[in-house]
Order: sequence, then structure tokens, then C-alpha cells
Amino acid sequence: MKNFTGEFERAGAALTVIHKGKVVTDVWGGLADCAKNIQWIKNTFAGLFCCTKSLAAICVAMKVDRGECDYSDKVTKFWPEFGQHNKGEITIEMILTHRVSIPFHN
Repeated sequence: MKNFTGEFERAGAALTVIHKGKVVTDVWGGLADCAKNIQWIKNTFAGLFCCTKSLAAICVAMKVDRGECDYSDKVTKFWPEFGQHNKGEITIEMILTHRVSIPFHN
């Protein structure tokens, strides 16, 4: 329960694992809303927040393992337009290790 006491955490969670198209586990529990004492149910929506960073890193690691790219490759090798506005020297490693400051633009 200690992991769920932070400002952005909930007092509940869910985990579904699918392997080769079959559900291996599908568990959930706790509270979706502590203030209203609402239980976490199978279809409770949850924000992913930073979870996609790990997934992106895993996908890139698989590409590196297959020899399809290297961490030292510039992002522009795969996405030429990314190099606009002085971003041409940014590497995959720099993106994955959060050593790049890219401002938000509408």
C-alpha cells in the first residue's frame, strides 16, 4: 500500500498480461477513488502517465538487439523532419536517457 500513497497514485491497481494472444493473468483491486470509497473494478480507467517511456525503451532495445538500429544513431536517420530547429544531432540514447530538452509546441 506504501506505493499508492503519493500525490499521483491511487490506492488500487490492475495488471493484465497477455502472452501469445492468451490472457495469462488479469487482476485488479483496491480503490479507484479513496474520497468516495469507490472500488477498483475490471473496467476502471487508469492513466498511464510515464508507463509509455518504459515501453518505448523496450521497443528500441529490441530493435538494437536485432541490429536494426543503434543507440548512437541520430533520430533523423529514421525521422528526418525531427532535425528541424537545431535538433539534428540528437541521438536515440539522448532521447531514452532524457538528456534532451524539447519544448512543447501547439
